[in-house]
Amino acid sequence: MSERYAKEVDAFSMFETVRPLIVLNRQDAGERVNFTAAHELGHAVMHRGLETGTRETERQADRFSSAFLMPAHGFATEFPRPVAGRMNWDGLLRMK
Repeated sequence: MSERYAKEVDAFSMFETVRPLIVLNRQDAGERVNFTAAHELGHAVMHRGLETGTRETERQADRFSSAFLMPAHGFATEFPRPVAGRMNWDGLLRMK
């Protein structure tokens, strides 16, 4: 794999092997690596044996990753409420 290609790819996975494999690009920010890992896990859960890379399978894996990392109920209860009608940036930073 060329160095240029390696920098442009977030991750790839193989699940049709004896041992499932997910390879991540660790040059990305930690949050991005977490999202990408959960995205690949989504492919493993939902798309095993199917061809991925289509708009639909990628969208599904993104939605899985979002829900896995930040479930709707947890987000709704933990997202900082506005202070004096303005965005609570300090609270948002702590949540991050």
